[in-house]
Amino acid sequence: MENLIIGKTSTTPQINLETSGSLLIKGVSTPGDVHTFFQPVFGWLEDYKYTKPSQINLVLDIDYLNTASSKVIVQLLVALNKIKLEGTSVNVTWRYDEGDEDMLELGKDLEFTSNTPIVYVDVKKN
Repeated sequence: MENLIIGKTSTTPQINLETSGSLLIKGVSTPGDVHTFFQPVFGWLEDYKYTKPSQINLVLDIDYLNTASSKVIVQLLVALNKIKLEGTSVNVTWRYDEGDEDMLELGKDLEFTSNTPIVYVDVKKN
């Protein structure tokens, strides 16, 4: 099993999924076809769960999500919940720009919708 690394563009986030259990989605997510863009992420995660990881740490460092991307992130969080039920420790961190109440609220909405506990970290970005 190999790491999955996808570089960011002006409409898609950076994706770093490492076999160590360190997962990162960072940047703007407004792809034209959100399902096609995120399909490799779900495929990788499906394969990864069979390695029986002891821990997964997902960091969502999102600057902006469109509605379709928000729905896919909820699906990702639900998939992680299923892995958690199989005995893997799953931690999700939502990094948002210090004082950006809209992004904080979006994270809380995703947490509620997916029933996934999220740790919120405000950071000073640019």
